[in-house]
Amino acid sequence: MDLRALYAPAHVTHWSLARHALVEALRSCGATGGATVLLPSFVCRDLLGAVAAAGARHAYYDVDERLQPGDLPAGARAVLAVDYFGFAAPMEPFRDYCRAQGAVLIEDNAHGLLSRDADGALLGTRGDLGILSMRKSLRLADGGALLDCRPGAAHDEPACDPDAGQGGAGIRAAVASVERRTGLPVMAAMRAGVRAARRAAGRPALPSSGDEDERRVPGDTAISCSSLDRLSRADAPHEAERRRELWREVTADLDGARGVRLIHDRLPDGSVPYGVAVHADSDDVLRAVARRHRATAMTWPALPADVAPTAPAHYRDVRLVNFL
Repeated sequence: MDLRALYAPAHVTHWSLARHALVEALRSCGATGGATVLLPSFVCRDLLGAVAAAGARHAYYDVDERLQPGDLPAGARAVLAVDYFGFAAPMEPFRDYCRAQGAVLIEDNAHGLLSRDADGALLGTRGDLGILSMRKSLRLADGGALLDCRPGAAHDEPACDPDAGQGGAGIRAAVASVERRTGLPVMAAMRAGVRAARRAAGRPALPSSGDEDERRVPGDTAISCSSLDRLSRADAPHEAERRRELWREVTADLDGARGVRLIHDRLPDGSVPYGVAVHADSDDVLRAVARRHRATAMTWPALPADVAPTAPAHYRDVRLVNFL
């Protein structure tokens, strides 16, 4: 998979994390020195670390139960439109805002590698700048990308790191090889064991991000050379069809499940889903379905500290069957 060819004519640079790519995006458009960056309040708290690292401050707009944007407060230097779970966000409200405010539009497509909108445009290329997180769609140790769609765009890209990511990526590659040979859900079983051990110890099944993640972006900026190599060998058409077929199977299994409401009730042509996202009363049904499909059930997101205490119910009951 060659991102530079796939996402041309956007200028593509590779980073270890999508958050580092976002820092570069904000710096390149002048969202520094205390400038305001407008984010959805329904977002992972670690995204705030990229805003802080760029020297900007954040403000929020809200989204409804279908994750559609509400009113956008005036005064932002940059505004982030999020393609939740690999489904295309409506861009016109954001384009109208940017025209009126002189703001820069950044499309956060961390969930939607390979996804396209109804017009066939790749998600991440519909604003001035776009963000990808390849490690969330493929079994890579790390990997994010910045897509700069402005004419004449250029960014300095850190050279890949030959020493980074070898351990985790090697383990995941070995497990994937065993799964292909045996058909057994080895990775899912390993994850379930780790989470059961955490619960038995009285800890949350998944580690939560801490306050520090709202203030900085961890790790080096350079993507590992091993991840770049694995990315180059990924089969894009196969991965896209695998995810679309999984979406069909999982939603069929969830059809009629008590206390479960799909956030997206249809799969548009061109959408390559991150997973199946629902509003649900509990994790039980999703865990059972995820096990059948060798996938992972999880809650999403870890809300920012200044959002979580007053977050509406439709922010707090989102669950996901993740297709990684």
